[in-house]
Amino acid sequence: KIKKNKKIIYVSYSGFVPNKHDLEKYLEQIKNIMDICIEIPSAIILFKIHPTTDKKKLLNILSSYPKNKWKLVNDNQIYLASICDVYIALYSSTASILDCLAVKKIPIELWSVFRKEKERKSKSEKLNLSVNVKTKSELKNQIIKLLKKKKPDKQQLEIRQRFNKIFFTNGSIAYTKKVIGL
Repeated sequence: KIKKNKKIIYVSYSGFVPNKHDLEKYLEQIKNIMDICIEIPSAIILFKIHPTTDKKKLLNILSSYPKNKWKLVNDNQIYLASICDVYIALYSSTASILDCLAVKKIPIELWSVFRKEKERKSKSEKLNLSVNVKTKSELKNQIIKLLKKKKPDKQQLEIRQRFNKIFFTNGSIAYTKKVIGL
């Protein structure tokens, strides 16, 4: 169980896929997340990785950090999204981002760790449904911002409004088809 006095930073992360991801970028991104989050005294980082992913590489990195600062979890994604203070999703993880938005949280979408870099936007970025970060510094700033805010700021309110407009209006099926077709 997670103590109520902890700030929960939830990372919905598909693991390393050799034919898709650049191993160095992947490992560096995990280290960046951990380096930022362990500096937050009351934070615990929850990682949920895709069930088909080999956990070994992730555990090799995480084991170099204090065990009381992180945990691998298998709980339901919606539940984890609902209890977290900060939600971090892998680049182009549309389903994960929609889960986060469904519980009225604002997702932070990480930068790409794909082998083949393309100057392309993810589906959620095209629709402005997440806070997109491109660097470790941007990630740190957004995490701190989300932890400090009691009320949503202008950007967060716009993301929520956009999500509601796209998925919860008359004609939402047409919007959903538009999202799927991107």
